[in-house]
Amino acid sequence: MKLKLVLAAAALMGVTGAANAALSWVQTSTDTRAQLFDPRNEALGLVPDYGGGAAPGTTVSIGQLETNNLSRVQFTYLGKEAGYPDTIHLLIPPPQSLLNSNANVGTTIEEKPTSTGVVPFSFEGNTGKFAYNGGPFDRNTSIGLIGTNMYVPLAGKTYDFVLGYNDSAGPVTRDWDDMIIGVNAVPEPEVCAMLAAGLGLMGFVVRRRKLQGLAA
Repeated sequence: MKLKLVLAAAALMGVTGAANAALSWVQTSTDTRAQLFDPRNEALGLVPDYGGGAAPGTTVSIGQLETNNLSRVQFTYLGKEAGYPDTIHLLIPPPQSLLNSNANVGTTIEEKPTSTGVVPFSFEGNTGKFAYNGGPFDRNTSIGLIGTNMYVPLAGKTYDFVLGYNDSAGPVTRDWDDMIIGVNAVPEPEVCAMLAAGLGLMGFVVRRRKLQGLAA
C-alpha cells in the first residue's frame, strides 16, 4: 500500500508538473521602460518580476511564448492602460479575438496548437499595428514578460505567464501595460482523469489508515 501511495503521489506531481512545463518564455531581446508600468484602468496589484520593478528605466524581457506539447493554451484578459481598443487574436481556427474595451477582467479564450514551438497569437493596436508572437513586431510594438507563476489578486488566480503588449502609440510610451494577458497551459481531459485517479487513490489510502488506527 505504501508503494501505491508513492506511485500515486509521483503521478500527481508528474501531471501537474507537465501542465506547468508545457509553456516557456524565450527571450529574444530586452528593452527599457520609458513610463511607469501602470495599468490604471484596473487595480491589478501587478508588479513586474523581470528587471526588478515597474519604474521607468527598468529592463523588460522581450520575446516569445512557446509550447513543448499540444496542450490547449488559455488566455485571460487582465486589464489595460491603453485608451483605445487593443486586441489579442488567436491564429488557429476558429478565429478568436479578445477586445480590451469590452472584455471583463477574467474573460478567457483558448486555442489548441497544432505543432510545438511558437504559440500562434498576435496583439493588434488601434492603428492596425501588429505584434506577432514569434515576430514580426510592427514599429513601436512588442510583447514583454511581466511575470512568471504570478498571482493576480483581481482575477484570484495564478498564471504561468503574464504578458504585456506595448502598442503603436509611440516610442516614448514604452511601458508594456497597454493590454495585459495571463496565459496558462490547460491539461487535456485524459490528463485530468489521471489527476483525479491519483487524488482518489491517495484519499483511499488516507481513509484506510485512519480506520486501521481506530481498529487498533
